[in-house]
Amino acid sequence: MFARAKSIFSLLFISVAVSRSADPPLLHCYISTGDNQWLGQSLPIDSPASIDASIDLLHRLGVKRLYWRGLEAAAWVETVRERPENPRYFRFWKWLRWLYREVEPDRLAVEAAHKRGMEIWGVGNLFDWGAQGDVPPFKYYPYGAEAGLRIDHPEWVPVDRSGLLKQGGPIELAYPEARKALVDLHAKIMRRDGYDGMTFLTYAENHSMRFQDEFGFSEPIVQEFQRRHGIDLRHQEWTRFASREDWRKLRGEYVTEFLRELNEALPKKQRNVGFFLQPWNPRQPQPWNVPEVIGTAGSMYFDLETWVREGLVNDFLVYGYADRRMQVRAVRNMRWMTRDTPVNVGILTSGPKGELWKPFQAEGVPTCIAYSEDAMYLDRSFVPEQPMSSLKSDDPLLVMKALSQVVHGKSKADFAAVEPLLQHPHLIVRRLAIQSLGKIGGDEAVASIEAALFDPENSIRCMAGVALRDAHGPKSVWQIMKAIELHGNHMLAEIMRVTLPRIRPLPREDMIAAYRLFGSVNVRQMAIRALIFMPHPSVIPTWNTALNDPDRFTRVAAVRGLSQLKNDTNAIRLLIETVGHEDPVMADEACMALGLAIESNAVAADELRAEIFPVIRDRYARFGEGYSQVDAAWGYRPVGNALLAFGAEGERALQSFIDQSRDRQLAIRAWKSLYIRQRPNTFSEVTEKENAEAMRRRPLFLKQPVVPRLVQDFDDRRHWQPTGRGMVGDVNRVSGRWGALLDEGPFITRENAPDGGQALVVKRGGQAFSGQAVPAVDDQADYQLSFRVFRQTDSSATVVQLRGIRGVFQSEFSVNLATDGRLLLRDMKADQWESTGLVVPPRKWASIRLLANRRSQSYSATVEVDGHNAQTSRSFPLTPQPNLRSIVIYPQPPADSVVLIDDISLMEVR
Repeated sequence: MFARAKSIFSLLFISVAVSRSADPPLLHCYISTGDNQWLGQSLPIDSPASIDASIDLLHRLGVKRLYWRGLEAAAWVETVRERPENPRYFRFWKWLRWLYREVEPDRLAVEAAHKRGMEIWGVGNLFDWGAQGDVPPFKYYPYGAEAGLRIDHPEWVPVDRSGLLKQGGPIELAYPEARKALVDLHAKIMRRDGYDGMTFLTYAENHSMRFQDEFGFSEPIVQEFQRRHGIDLRHQEWTRFASREDWRKLRGEYVTEFLRELNEALPKKQRNVGFFLQPWNPRQPQPWNVPEVIGTAGSMYFDLETWVREGLVNDFLVYGYADRRMQVRAVRNMRWMTRDTPVNVGILTSGPKGELWKPFQAEGVPTCIAYSEDAMYLDRSFVPEQPMSSLKSDDPLLVMKALSQVVHGKSKADFAAVEPLLQHPHLIVRRLAIQSLGKIGGDEAVASIEAALFDPENSIRCMAGVALRDAHGPKSVWQIMKAIELHGNHMLAEIMRVTLPRIRPLPREDMIAAYRLFGSVNVRQMAIRALIFMPHPSVIPTWNTALNDPDRFTRVAAVRGLSQLKNDTNAIRLLIETVGHEDPVMADEACMALGLAIESNAVAADELRAEIFPVIRDRYARFGEGYSQVDAAWGYRPVGNALLAFGAEGERALQSFIDQSRDRQLAIRAWKSLYIRQRPNTFSEVTEKENAEAMRRRPLFLKQPVVPRLVQDFDDRRHWQPTGRGMVGDVNRVSGRWGALLDEGPFITRENAPDGGQALVVKRGGQAFSGQAVPAVDDQADYQLSFRVFRQTDSSATVVQLRGIRGVFQSEFSVNLATDGRLLLRDMKADQWESTGLVVPPRKWASIRLLANRRSQSYSATVEVDGHNAQTSRSFPLTPQPNLRSIVIYPQPPADSVVLIDDISLMEVR
């Protein structure tokens, strides 16, 4: 079939070969395997035949080294735990696990490359190990999967300064045990699969970060930074001598240590380690391949010079996604830094023919190509344009080049010239021939494409789905559904999800019929998923039936279909009913759909607003301490975002959940929904100042008294003596200035003082005692005032006030220890004393703690006697005052009233 006059075509081949090798650049290639195993039109690597054919194509194009992202996928398969509640991604994980169990793609790739004399390096990702379920996902919650290394070792997950928020993606390398776990995992895969080297991507594929320096404050980092610089990163600001850059470099030191340990663990012949570098600043981790430039691994400094000097890294690839001039600058700088070393610096690009690359290519700098579809590899290659006569060439490369020209519309061919290539021995030729038939069109082409839907090779079936977008006939829809019934794997389903809505006339009735007629779960899924892109009121009865399909993916697709009819009252009512579905995933999807309808001001949703709001609010109220359904850890996110769609009304509902005191878990989640806002598929960016304000708004029980403003225990005998009188201390120190000590009281005593120390005596007949210090409590901050008290007689009493000092002394709150031991708090708004229900017995040391919430303008008391049985009061109103920095203690009747005070502490809570 493929014989031809060799005298002519041999000359043609020789001339092409000469042209192709005139100034051949050194070519490498990067294959992002997980993407190829999701996208059916990408270069195929899902079977022994497709892997061999794809690597053969690369070899024929002159590729000398292959960067193969299977190292990352293999590491994920080893450790990741997927979430069935995200059905689309759960389906992908099932497909990937099947590939690694039945096909072993990485082993086959290594064999195919080595057979052709090519190097193959495994590509891993140092910082992407999945994420917790409430991290913003790709459109729909929950986030699809997370490594068991993070789940089983929650301390290894990077945290923010407060310790309340966790980063998606990385494992904190500051933990030696975490480094060892990652070293052991990668070394195991390298030995097993036989790569020639390994290189790392340095981004995480999630949207958990809201600003660049949000995470990286795990315990070992905080401790080491404090040891070196004397600053507690969790609670103190950067200084010139303990700077943000010092912190970034400290985090980077752990990356360097990881590389040392990795090199030690690798077999000597595989001790080739590389890094992908971002072009803006190669000394920082990469941003993800999205328009935003947040470095999703977090902030850290890569000590490239040390890596090169110690031989820890011997390969750098400068990534693209930037102005090409910036990439050129990075390549040039890296080549200068690595001069006179064996370290390789390469260019990663999808445009290898760019003029800016030619000087580097002339110097032997590797050009690493990165494409997706088969035809791109030919279209952007250094193989010259071919006449259509090359479709009959003995050289598969020339045949593929000619077909790529047809695919890209640069050349035209007829059915008769292309159809024989459907039987070509090279799989890539067959795929390109099918795609070309889609461009050629006609009944004969459509029939051939439909026949390819049942090819033994999955990648051929997938390409047939792509071709049917351009050319299809009256039987195409049913042929697709039969193929899905027979071979409904993840890749084929993803192809057909896009293909079916592109068929004309729009096959809406066919999809409805297919859902009804086929028993296959794959077909039911496909029909309902395709109908999402064909919304019409006539589909509502089918979606209504599918809401209770046995298959979750089908059910979820029905909700998403109904969401497309947000101006249809019947669709909205069905969504309202679905909030009560027995599957909580369905309930959350329905809430999200309703929220989006409200947010878009859809007429039908607006008419039913009064019905929708309480349903979503009541759904959110379930996410408290007693809730244990499959969405317990993440469902609050989509439902909370639905509440936020109602504007001020939704915000008030969430604030009420924060303010209630019965359920702390509900309060935490409501705070995150209202103040740590995050939406799917985007970075919910804030400034550090905005984040600080959000942290102020968190429930008071989440805060810790960490910033001392006035602390005094009266035990420093250089200043505090029982015989001492007058003023003591310095207002500019946290110990404060106090006074005055007087003969009749107050004065210092050692009698009955706790822990063998000293205490302050406040007695009737003496004067009030006050202390103050600067700076004051921040006017927006919550705070805690605590002290210890000893009632020396049965009727001893005292009053303690906390005041602001600005012209006139104003009390923010008052606490009254009454003669019967009851603890009273002043209702500052009603100007009257109220009982807390707490009691301080005589002749026992008790600890009293007053916790003030500035946002809610309230405070509460806790009493603990002899270190046992702490009891907390309800909240009472306070009147916030500026410049809060003074504590005043008043003696009270009767005449024999004697109270000892010790361990006074005024602390900001953060």
